[in-house]
Amino acid sequence: MTPEFIRDALFRPLETRKPNGTGVGAWQARELLRRAGGDVTVLSRPGHGTTMRLTLPIAGAPAEAPPQPEAALQ
Repeated sequence: MTPEFIRDALFRPLETRKPNGTGVGAWQARELLRRAGGDVTVLSRPGHGTTMRLTLPIAGAPAEAPPQPEAALQ
């Protein structure tokens, strides 16, 4: 995925580039993680692959503000 796609479209609800897609998967996953105190980080190199890292707080740990969204590209 390109940096522009990650920044502008990946987490936009109801936007999809798949013929039978609904455009809610990535957005819904990120929202659920954030409500639980976590987040998702996207690492992508066009033509090489993408890693989506899901983070959640440790159970019983004090709640912290979720990390800022990031689209780190290598």
